[in-house]
Amino acid sequence: MFTRQLPKSLFTAENQILLDKNEVEDLEHLKVDILANRGLSQLLEVDPVTRLTDYPTEDKATSDLLCRGDVLGVTQAESPAMRRLFRAIQPKSMKDCVFATALIRPVAVSGRKKATMFHDWSQEKMEDTIVYEDDAIDRISEVLKIDKYEADMYRRAFAKKNEEKIFEFTTRLGNHPKKNAIIEMLQSLSGFGLCRAHAVNLGRLIWALAYQKAHNTLGIQNRSKTCGHKRSDSFKIRQLGHSTVSI
Repeated sequence: MFTRQLPKSLFTAENQILLDKNEVEDLEHLKVDILANRGLSQLLEVDPVTRLTDYPTEDKATSDLLCRGDVLGVTQAESPAMRRLFRAIQPKSMKDCVFATALIRPVAVSGRKKATMFHDWSQEKMEDTIVYEDDAIDRISEVLKIDKYEADMYRRAFAKKNEEKIFEFTTRLGNHPKKNAIIEMLQSLSGFGLCRAHAVNLGRLIWALAYQKAHNTLGIQNRSKTCGHKRSDSFKIRQLGHSTVSI
């Protein structure tokens, strides 16, 4: 399937590739992102049987735990900002966790202070906000009447500050009545955001770990304490740090 291979000079002694993501893209090589290794390892150590997709999408004990911001020990959700966000949006389901993982990113909060957003939260206030990268693609496609693939090229231009491509976009906008607002909104893409697929995976993982903490607190505690001394048999990638032990 793949006929081209990277030259050996681009590999280190540890078998790592000496290319960043932009160089990989420019060379038209395949790049695969492996997300949330620490969280997946933690979940498999606590419960190696239940599949990520088998957790209930709604559960009161899990929801209550997240609404309290009681997420210490839940990998991917322990930061102070995530705890405050959960208390602000009061998640009731796995879907709300998905939304939160994207909402916390710089793209989604661009143009507003996080503290203000946490205290003055409402779903309606986010209607004109790019939460997922997919939102930008949809809006570009809509205003220029182009397909999603071409729209994504313009999204990438704004994300990478490609002035030539951005100028092309603004020219195609012409005298659109919301031209300035559209450009200002898309300029936020230079910050870090998430596509919907990544948000779904991270949100599912946070919900599953929160479910385990709500229903299997002792298992989370025991695994968090022992994982600092051994690697996961499933991934052999990470060791849980001290922040994960504090429950």
